Amino acid sequence: MFLNLAFRRQQTGQGTMPRVDKPDEVAQLAVFLGSDESCFINGQVTAADAGWTAY
Repeated sequence: MFLNLAFRRQQTGQGTMPRVDKPDEVAQLAVFLGSDESCFINGQVTAADAGWTAY
């Protein structure tokens, strides 16, 4: 399914494709999930994919 979504986005043009992430952006999510600030989050899959899975 992911490849199909990526193919459809490629067909619509570069303007609709999310940008490539930076390592520090993914690291910020990892630090947040490891902190006390995320103590109420459990059992969730959190995608850090610049919107690739948002459809």
